Amino acid sequence: MFAAAFAHAFYLSTPVALRRHSNSVFAFADSPAASRAGVAGARRKCGIAAPCMTGDPVLERSIRVQANTLEWLPIFLPSLWLFHLFWAPQDPMGQIAAGLGVVWIIGRILYALGYVKDPGKRELGFLIQTLAAAVLLFGALGKAVLILLA
Repeated sequence: MFAAAFAHAFYLSTPVALRRHSNSVFAFADSPAASRAGVAGARRKCGIAAPCMTGDPVLERSIRVQANTLEWLPIFLPSLWLFHLFWAPQDPMGQIAAGLGVVWIIGRILYALGYVKDPGKRELGFLIQTLAAAVLLFGALGKAVLILLA
């Protein structure tokens, strides 16, 4: 709920030009809905009804993917927003921030697909999304320091 409200507030505070290029980022920001669909599919496949959380490894991994996505949203969304805010003079259309957001989404998708199949296959997706989030976070922090020193 908080993540969806934050994503909506973030969306409203961004310029229209950035919204045009990053609608996929904001659509994925409500990724708990996408994750719920994965969990619901896993529940149907293994025959375990809610509220049970254990009993089948695929269901448990699907639930973990959903929880991990929720854990990353407070890192990713503010980093995306701050990166765009600080780099807007050099990138007024927000294409770099939107591109990094799409890279993060691709990483999350690869992470989810790999983790549900076999937890050992999640590393590539995790690495991609971590690097994208790190570039956003440290890019925003670095630019903020440059602005403060100027």
